[in-house]
Amino acid sequence: MSEETIAVKTKFFPPGRSFYTPFNVVAGIIILIGLILTVMRFTGGCPL
Repeated sequence: MSEETIAVKTKFFPPGRSFYTPFNVVAGIIILIGLILTVMRFTGGCPL
């Protein structure tokens, strides 16, 4: 990996920082619900 890639990774994902912040948990739940609804809609299992 180049130094640039490492710099970007440490900028966005500092070592020792938890991913389980309230924002990340809420965003993750919303994304999961969206994916499930999308799959259900295209497979005909969703009433929406």
